[in-house]
Amino acid sequence: MAHRLVRRPLESRRHVPSLVVMATVVLIAVVASAWQGRLAFGHADSEVSEPAAGSTVANLPPAVVIVFSEEVVPDGVQIRVIGPDGAQADAGDTTLDLNDMSRRRVSVTLRPGGGDGIYTVEWESVSAADGDDDDGAFTFIVGQVGSPAASPVASPAASPGASPAASPEASPAASPETTPGGSTG
Repeated sequence: MAHRLVRRPLESRRHVPSLVVMATVVLIAVVASAWQGRLAFGHADSEVSEPAAGSTVANLPPAVVIVFSEEVVPDGVQIRVIGPDGAQADAGDTTLDLNDMSRRRVSVTLRPGGGDGIYTVEWESVSAADGDDDDGAFTFIVGQVGSPAASPVASPAASPGASPAASPEASPAASPETTPGGSTG
């Protein structure tokens, strides 16, 4: 009597779909991880700055410092600062901090004597990880730009001759051109 092997086709077929599903899930996970890693290490973006982007500081700081999201190439990083008058406010000495072991901290010295106003910081970087370049800009404010005290226009409440009871003729600041009816007095 010969022994016959009996195959159970239904049981083996049940495992095939689950293996295909598992292999597909693993493949998707590997591709997603690779894609996420590519995005995370693609560009050296500005992460933190001193002064902070959008901040207001009382006095012009001696330098602007940017910490990038990843290591930058020393020759590929540049910071420019434009002052409120539109002129270059930095000394042109963009420097990678060699004491920073991650090689992410970069600074530029500001010229002394810059006035109050809005300063624009423009930066360019090259990632040391893959050579991709990136750029960006942000602003910070020195002093009290646009404060009411700096406004040359006096409010009616602050002007003693501006009360409704005071007439232009009674006001010592009234000139002949400001009399009612347009007469020159």
